[in-house]
Amino acid sequence: MGSLIRHPDILAAAQKELDSIIGRSRLVSEFDLNNVPLLQAIIKETFRLHPPVPLLIPHTASEACENADVDLKGTHFELIPFGAGRRICVGLRLGLRMTTLLLASLVHGFDWALPDGLTPESLNMDTEFGLTLERSVPLVARPIPRLAHDAYAM
Repeated sequence: MGSLIRHPDILAAAQKELDSIIGRSRLVSEFDLNNVPLLQAIIKETFRLHPPVPLLIPHTASEACENADVDLKGTHFELIPFGAGRRICVGLRLGLRMTTLLLASLVHGFDWALPDGLTPESLNMDTEFGLTLERSVPLVARPIPRLAHDAYAM
C-alpha cells in the first residue's frame, strides 16, 4: 500500500480497473481476482522491489523491463519470492491468493489520505533489516470509503 500511495497515478489506474470489473456497489470477491492483470502486475513489482524475506538480496533493475509473463510460482528465476524447486513455500497458492484479495479490497474499497504536511513524494520507503523486513517509519494513512454505503454492510 505504501508504494501505491506513493504513486497516486498507479493507484487510480488500479481503482479504475477494479471499478470496471466489479463496479462500486459491492466488495471485491475471490472470484474477481483472475480478471485483474494490472493488480497482479503491481503485486509482482512489489515482490521485486521489496523482497518478503531479509535473506533475499535486495536488488534493482539495470535496465527497463516488462515482467507481465513472469511466474511467481518458482518456474522463472527472475522473481522467486516464495522460493523454488523442492524448497518452495508450501503456502504459495494461499499467500498469493490472500495477498491479491487483501490488496484488491484495500484499493477498491478506499481512497487513501496522508496526514497533514505529508506528500506522496516524501513518503519514507526505507526498511529495517531484522528477522522480517519492516518499514523504518510506519505507514500512516486514513482510509476514505469510496463504494456505495450498502457495499460495506455485512
